[in-house]
Amino acid sequence: MNRYQAETGIVAAGAFFHSKGWVPATSGNFSTRLTENFLITKSGVHKGTIHTSDLILIDEKGTILPDENIHPGAVSVKTSAETLLHLDIYTHFPEAKVVFHIHSPSGTVLSK
Repeated sequence: MNRYQAETGIVAAGAFFHSKGWVPATSGNFSTRLTENFLITKSGVHKGTIHTSDLILIDEKGTILPDENIHPGAVSVKTSAETLLHLDIYTHFPEAKVVFHIHSPSGTVLSK
C-alpha cells in the first residue's frame, strides 16, 4: 500500500466509524504500516473529519519523523497516548497493516 492509499483509507475509515457512532469526536486513534514507517492520527483530532494533514509519520519507536505534510506552525503535532500500543501490535503481528482503536459508547460502557 502506498502512502496516498494509506491516507485516504484512514480518512474514509474515520468518516465511516464516526457515522456509526464508534468514534465520537476525538476518541480513538488510527494507524497504518507503510514500508518502513507508520502513519498515526494526531492527538485530539476529530475522527469524523480527519484530513491527511492530521496524520503523523513515525518510526518503529514512535519518534515523529520529518514530514512535508506537517506544517511547522501546526497546533498539535503529537501522537496519541496509545502510540506504543499500536507499535506493539505491529511488532507482535507482522502481518497487521492497520490498527483502528475505537471507543464506541456501548463498548466503553461494557468495559467499566
